[in-house]
Amino acid sequence: MKFQCQMCSCAIHDVKPWMLGKKIVCPNCSKNVAMPSSPFGVGRMIGDYIIEEKLGEGSIGTVYLAHQASLDRKVALKILSEQYANAKGMSAFLSEARSAAKLLHPNLVQCFGVGEENGVCYMAMNYIKGKTLKDKIKSNGKIDVDEALHITQQVAEALHCAWEEARLIHRDVKPENIMIDDDGVVKLTDLGLAMPQTAWHENMEISGSPSYMSPEQFTGEKLDSRSDIYSLGVSLYQMLCGKLPFVGKTLNSVARQHFKEKAVPINKLVPTTPRAVSDLVGKMMAKNPDDRFKSMEDLLQEIWRIRQTTAPERELVPEVHTVTMKKLDYDLQLQSKARKIQIQMSEHEERKKSEVLIKIVAITVPIVVIAVILLIAMFSHNDVKNQEGNKLIENLESMLADEDESLVALDDEFEKTKKALGKLVQKPDPYMMTRLSLCETKIENIRIKEKNKLLEAQVSSSGQRLREIENKMQETSNVANDSKEKEKRIKQLESKIQSIQKDLEKEREIVQNLRNRINSMREREMKLWIDDLRVKTAILIRNGKFLDVYALLKISSQGVSAKQERWIDDKKEEVENIEKIFTSIENSGQRFAGLALKEGKLKEINGATATVINNSNVAENISWRNLSTESLKMIIPPDVLSACGDKLPYYLAMLNGRFSEANEIIVKETELKDTMLAVRNYVYENIRYLAATDKKKAAARSEDFFRDFDKTQDLDKLKKELKSVLDNVN
Repeated sequence: MKFQCQMCSCAIHDVKPWMLGKKIVCPNCSKNVAMPSSPFGVGRMIGDYIIEEKLGEGSIGTVYLAHQASLDRKVALKILSEQYANAKGMSAFLSEARSAAKLLHPNLVQCFGVGEENGVCYMAMNYIKGKTLKDKIKSNGKIDVDEALHITQQVAEALHCAWEEARLIHRDVKPENIMIDDDGVVKLTDLGLAMPQTAWHENMEISGSPSYMSPEQFTGEKLDSRSDIYSLGVSLYQMLCGKLPFVGKTLNSVARQHFKEKAVPINKLVPTTPRAVSDLVGKMMAKNPDDRFKSMEDLLQEIWRIRQTTAPERELVPEVHTVTMKKLDYDLQLQSKARKIQIQMSEHEERKKSEVLIKIVAITVPIVVIAVILLIAMFSHNDVKNQEGNKLIENLESMLADEDESLVALDDEFEKTKKALGKLVQKPDPYMMTRLSLCETKIENIRIKEKNKLLEAQVSSSGQRLREIENKMQETSNVANDSKEKEKRIKQLESKIQSIQKDLEKEREIVQNLRNRINSMREREMKLWIDDLRVKTAILIRNGKFLDVYALLKISSQGVSAKQERWIDDKKEEVENIEKIFTSIENSGQRFAGLALKEGKLKEINGATATVINNSNVAENISWRNLSTESLKMIIPPDVLSACGDKLPYYLAMLNGRFSEANEIIVKETELKDTMLAVRNYVYENIRYLAATDKKKAAARSEDFFRDFDKTQDLDKLKKELKSVLDNVN
């Protein structure tokens, strides 16, 4: 095995399995480097590829995000699982590679190369930055009719290409194998089960995902593209109503339903679904292949015909075999007929201006090129500084992962890293600063745990002393009862017992104090844990990354106390309400067009941007987060408003950062107040740190800080402290 050094980026060869999770000395830079615990962890080099992170698992292998060093590009690297590293598994793996390599289509993944190194078989494919259709259905519940048809049309185009070019049958069409990239382009992935029709033979192994398999797949009959039409029909059914047509606890139960039972029509489950769309799904899922569409071509023609009525504008629907590469965004793509006529009338005038424009471009292009080169150089310099800063933090994180490192060494390394970052990076990356803050929190936790161990040792010692004293009291009492003649001795012993009892009370008081201190330390550790999650979730919510929030809370819930688990459950409920607000606003589009807001007349909301017609009748694009609370209440659906109740101002503050507007409800709710204080302290500390490197920027952020947290608890004290910090910076 070989890995990339975190310090100098060179290759470290001949890494043995026993070295994983340990520290070794890099032969190039001579620095201690922490090896990942997994054979395919971050930094593993396979051929020309450097693994960066795990993306997911396919039918016969695991997919990683990797960097191809020779061509400097991101790729999806699929590595054959160890249990399939045999003749049969290799054959399926190579079959997938060949299938992906011979087909070139915008809606299909493309294979860049395949290879083997030290028994590890791998295949490089184009990296798709986006999410699966399965995740989209899980997030949205169900998908609007025309958007679902738009996705289905693109998948059908990919399947049409596979069939026409190579008579290839996918055999595993399902939402999990359908990717939607950030540009809205649909990609059909995982050709691991794909099979040329000519490869079919009697008694061959049955393959596929039971919930999506056609009836003929279960019986092992000879297949054609109509089998993929059935699986695509099941996927479209799931998109439109949010659930599968057939569900069972056993494979036999699911198979029986595919053969015998007819799925409930879509328009019965979702009454707003057009009859034509419901009939389309029903025909795609016909039990008999002869009752389905005869070919993918016929299916595409029918989808195109139906979309003439479901799309806001017919121009939005691409012709069959003409795949749109633009994101499906009706609000942006919609053009009025008047605009089209105006464009046609201005074409003649534009041609007259073209010669003048060409001359202007000839002069301005060189100037623009020079400016771009200067900007690239400037950003590259800043990237290098950020990379150096990341390496410093990675070294600190590596030390934290080593349980043998002393607290003194960790404190010393943290201070060195913090000081070096202040000198190195003029504009710190927020993610970098979050990682540094997490390192500081971990060091504080280690300090608390060491103190707890010391206190527990003291409690154990005191307990032993208590037992010894009690034994002595028992011995003394026995001696006193031996003889009546020793009354004088008894009195002396009684006096001694009283003295011992006083000592015992003191010891008990000491033990109780130690226990109180332990409880206090545990409560502090609990508060640090909760405040850390409060800040992390607030940052992710502010950036609209709700899936990341749920993942963070799920990971954090492992091995926690009942009290921590209850807190996480309450936080999930809070996040779900905020996500409903976020989703309802981001997806409102032109639903509220013409609505009179405090800021002007609303035209549309497209994602994070709201277009408002101001008093001068000029359209302005602003972030909807900057709209007033009164305006946002007019946009949020009534059911969402009702669910949020009197906590709505706080939820909006979590999205736009203006906690001053929610102060009235925050002071009444302890958890809301503690969350606001945790976020406020995090922002405040970042401004203090920024002041050391960029006083002007820190002053500007201070104004936003005082505005966003106006009237909140003890803000005047923070104002004085921050003013003192800024005044003392040179």
